[in-house]
Amino acid sequence: MKENIVKKNFKLTTDIFICILIILQSLKKGGFYTSDIYFFVNSITVIGFVYGLFHLTEYFINKVKKTNKKINISSTIYIFAILVISYFLPILFNTCADLPSSQFEFLRYLSIFIVFVIIKNSNNKNIYLFSLISIGTIQAFIGIDGLGSRILQPILKNFNSGYLSKDLTRLSGTIQYANTAAILISISGLLFFDKLNNYINKVKETSNKTNKFKVCITFTLFTIMNLAIILTSSRMALVMYVIATIIYINKSKANKISMSIFVILSYVISFLASNNILDLALKNPSKVYFVFITYCILAYIISSYIIKYIVLNINLVSKINKIKINKLKLSILVGLIVVIYILVGLNMYKPLIVANNTKENTVSRQIYGIKKDTENSIKINVKENEVDTRYSIVIYTEDSNFKQELLARFEYYSNISGNFNFVFTPKKNVKRLNVSVICYKGNLSINEFKLNDKIKPLEYSILPSDIVFRFKDFLNGSTSLRDRLHYIKDSYKIWTTSPIIGRGGEAFRYLYKDVQTLNYTSTEAHNSIIQIFVESGIIGGIAVCLLIILVIKNNEYSILKLSFIMFILHSLTDLNFSYLICLIVFSMLIGLMENSKKENI
Repeated sequence: MKENIVKKNFKLTTDIFICILIILQSLKKGGFYTSDIYFFVNSITVIGFVYGLFHLTEYFINKVKKTNKKINISSTIYIFAILVISYFLPILFNTCADLPSSQFEFLRYLSIFIVFVIIKNSNNKNIYLFSLISIGTIQAFIGIDGLGSRILQPILKNFNSGYLSKDLTRLSGTIQYANTAAILISISGLLFFDKLNNYINKVKETSNKTNKFKVCITFTLFTIMNLAIILTSSRMALVMYVIATIIYINKSKANKISMSIFVILSYVISFLASNNILDLALKNPSKVYFVFITYCILAYIISSYIIKYIVLNINLVSKINKIKINKLKLSILVGLIVVIYILVGLNMYKPLIVANNTKENTVSRQIYGIKKDTENSIKINVKENEVDTRYSIVIYTEDSNFKQELLARFEYYSNISGNFNFVFTPKKNVKRLNVSVICYKGNLSINEFKLNDKIKPLEYSILPSDIVFRFKDFLNGSTSLRDRLHYIKDSYKIWTTSPIIGRGGEAFRYLYKDVQTLNYTSTEAHNSIIQIFVESGIIGGIAVCLLIILVIKNNEYSILKLSFIMFILHSLTDLNFSYLICLIVFSMLIGLMENSKKENI
């Protein structure tokens, strides 16, 4: 009995220490830079040593007492161990592009292997589930502050972390890369959505104040996660997150109608809030908090009304239950509402306001719809919102090879009326216009921008403008997509120089300039699986692929499995595994799903 208590206390203490370390690591720029991973890697190595020593001692004691049980090592552990070893092989056989980087990459994978083993054997998995939710939630709140007055900056400096001095138009938190912040927040959002569903069931069983409060708070937090994802302007993360929520609603056994209503209203609130927050981030950052809190209160109030008039409305529920709505019809209905909202949103726009009272005094927009081989007209209406406002409007043409050429430049002193007109005949390969508005003093509004007498919105009213323009850019063939394809081609060239054991940690960073076919600057391959092949060869690449397949195949549907699939798909288009915190999340999700049936996770 005493031995069991000691063992339980030891495991609980280990779990708490690891969770604290994980949350702290998320604050230290997510562990992207080598200098930010020392403390975590060293601490986890020590914990792993003590953990292994404790269990080894226990094993020998049980052997002496002849009560030892067989140690079952799962295939997941073996494959994970091969992945870790694969990062040591380039060091051992001296094929690594940079020895210190390879050593640190090996230590990163070793540390997440230790985390995985401890979580897999933990009796306190809910602690790790809480820390998994906390990672994204903390980044969401810190990211909102990053778009505001940055009052948390002095505190974050104590962690050798903080905000980027640029890019006030995208939420990135202390991760400092919006796309990676988005996927971490997305996982938290899905977990909150799952909890919302569970609390709705409890409200139906016992409609006491505590359960109602839990629903309202969880819905508010879910809405904050949605808002944060939208503010990151991460296209891939947002699309996958929306698909994941639809899959979850279809898979859930009950509350389909209620959950659909919650989702739709949450996104409406999030879209409206994101527009207001991004406007204020550039003009009056101190008001960001007031708008944020206002929308949080709105979400709380709306959720309370949904509970009262929909969830607990017995007559309505009985009527809904009589209507046979299958999964396909429900998906079409929700999809139709979303499409209608987007179509309405695309036709509701407002003036673009640019101010100089922040570091981000330039706003750029891409304009499509140029007529080829004929004259095109541009008409711009500008209003100066402050006396003696000074600004420039610069227009470039961009061809199919993404080369820019100056088309026109308008200065504040060009005319008094604020109406700028220009006629041009584009070259044959011109694809779009790139319009940059720079405010040197005061602030101004671009009330109207017309191309060939057709209004081209520069700012939307009920949709997040930045993400709309990013989607338009993607659909018309963006530089981002082009560059990623070149990263993959160049990664293949690097991989062929050592296909079996790879070129070691950060090989792409050190070798891409030797093989690049396009003039770009990047330290990452922007595809985590391909980067593993480059760094650890076929051995590591196949190991990680087998690990992913094994986890997906051996686990039944759950919110964790859905989160894992979303995380992996996002990693195929971005540099998630270059962040230690993402590697930790990867190992946490696998560890939490191992023996999940016993733990009821």
